[in-house]
Amino acid sequence: MAVHTFAVNMDSLSGSMAHNYYLYEYDGQLNIFPWDYNLSFGGMSMGSDGSATDMVNDAIDTPFDSTEFFDALLENEEYLEKYHEYLQMLVDEYVEGGRFDEVYNRIVSQIDELVADDPTAFYDHDEFVAATETLYDVIKLRAESIQGQLDGSIPSTDEGQKSDSSSLIDASDIDLDTMGKFNMGGGGPGEDSESGDTPRGERRGGRAPQKTSTTDTEGMPDSTNMPDFPGGMPGQSSAYNVKTLIIYGSCLVAMIIAVILLLRFKKKRIETKL
Repeated sequence: MAVHTFAVNMDSLSGSMAHNYYLYEYDGQLNIFPWDYNLSFGGMSMGSDGSATDMVNDAIDTPFDSTEFFDALLENEEYLEKYHEYLQMLVDEYVEGGRFDEVYNRIVSQIDELVADDPTAFYDHDEFVAATETLYDVIKLRAESIQGQLDGSIPSTDEGQKSDSSSLIDASDIDLDTMGKFNMGGGGPGEDSESGDTPRGERRGGRAPQKTSTTDTEGMPDSTNMPDFPGGMPGQSSAYNVKTLIIYGSCLVAMIIAVILLLRFKKKRIETKL
């Protein structure tokens, strides 16, 4: 839970939908298996304006929006102390201790050239670099805020931060959208739904993502973006419909033949027994 709190994943049990996790009990011990972390560190909108400052300072002692899942443990002094110890380990040993930099530099160096050479990339290499640099800064600032919340210089609850925000870590110069954002299925990554720009994958010669559906000005489905239906749609070519009918007809004939053979086989077995 300390790692989960550090990652600020609102598309999870911490968010308003309280989902994307499993609970497993074995021999009296409860284990949590969280998943779907692609929207961590602000991928889901944070706070009233979705600002980076809200995300970086997400309160460690009130990490849930709509469930009391973890509250009982936080009310236990022994468990609360252990939870804080783990958060301190993440700050001291992982982020500030050099392990994070090691992992970050290794992964970026491994995929940097692949991103630059990918003909189907939704984002160009400059955008990739900007996103990774932003991620690095965000994690460093998150660690700084958690350290402040642990030592008491920053309020560690939502209520405390609302009452006094003067000590919060300022991340107003960070644009979280640089790392990508949740688009509710309104087209693929890199597609500017407001400007109508061509998806980056298409500009670079790759296969652009397809919208699931669109509507015209009257609210009716745009037939140019509708999926193919087995029986065809009004306005589709007659050749397409004929081909579909041939396939269905062949299947029907095969089924009829199978039924006839089955009935004859049963009749023969009955005659043999008599």
